[in-house]
Amino acid sequence: MGFSSSRRKLLAGLSALGAGALARPAAAAVRGRFRLTRKVVRESGERWRILMTISLEARPPSPTVEVEFDFRLVAVVEEQDGKKRKRRVDPPRLVTRQRAVDFSDPQGRVGRTARAELVIERSEGFEPGEWALDLRGPDGPIGARAGLVLRGVAEE
Repeated sequence: MGFSSSRRKLLAGLSALGAGALARPAAAAVRGRFRLTRKVVRESGERWRILMTISLEARPPSPTVEVEFDFRLVAVVEEQDGKKRKRRVDPPRLVTRQRAVDFSDPQGRVGRTARAELVIERSEGFEPGEWALDLRGPDGPIGARAGLVLRGVAEE
């Protein structure tokens, strides 16, 4: 008993749709968004402490997720003739940090939300200025790009 041409196409389309639906939850496990606690961070001892909340669409497959933090220096503030001027950096300078973010609570239950703390230093290539921050998990980007201002000691 054979299927007609239109039924074969329908079955092929449904099987492709089913395969896509089965593959989707694994990819969605590390998709989500993030929110910076503060968009302006002050320097303390040649370092900045950045706090954020990362919320995923679904629980991750493991308690910890490797996340890449891509920082792009967009603009620096320069002092010229006693006046501060913002100068765009073109092309933006990229500094990448990688860190495991823990999505489990003290009881060991894995959740969808985590608070992350990242300490960055001048010795790693960071300097005061305006930065753009992107987060990437194993399956792609997490959330939309966020703006971040790193204030230096001399700027206060």
